[in-house]
Amino acid sequence: MSYILLKCMSLLSAASVFIMWTGVSLFIIGFTYSIMKNIWILLRTSADIKKLPLMDYGLNTILIDDNSICTAFTAGVLKPRIYISKGLLNSLSRDEIKAVFLHELHHKKSHDPLKFFLSSVIKDIFFYVQIVKYLVTVFHTIRENAADKNVVSITGKPIELASAIL
Repeated sequence: MSYILLKCMSLLSAASVFIMWTGVSLFIIGFTYSIMKNIWILLRTSADIKKLPLMDYGLNTILIDDNSICTAFTAGVLKPRIYISKGLLNSLSRDEIKAVFLHELHHKKSHDPLKFFLSSVIKDIFFYVQIVKYLVTVFHTIRENAADKNVVSITGKPIELASAIL
């Protein structure tokens, strides 16, 4: 009887070592993949932004000098900048432009590009844990809602923000 118990204990010990090394291996694979993927995305995004016709007035807000592009975003992990296109400015009312700018300014002041980058790294490291992907999506939604709430609290005009988003 004790022989069977020792055999079972030895199998459980071997199984736990195997599971531990499998977990460590998955973490290392996820970490390596995540770093490579997210650095590649940062470099590609930076290169894509540099291709745009930009006008920098030194205020950390860059105008994309193109009427065919309608976009506004905040980019830059360590030194975030706001990018707004001329096409967007021409297609929105003054109050809608203010709402969009305040939304992006909130992202800039809150360092959301860095937070989004780090959350993406965590999501990729733990690719095998499904709830992490869900939690990252919830986190992104919370950050977007916080920027929207900030705009409404400053302007008191939720319709302008909604109109600009649409």
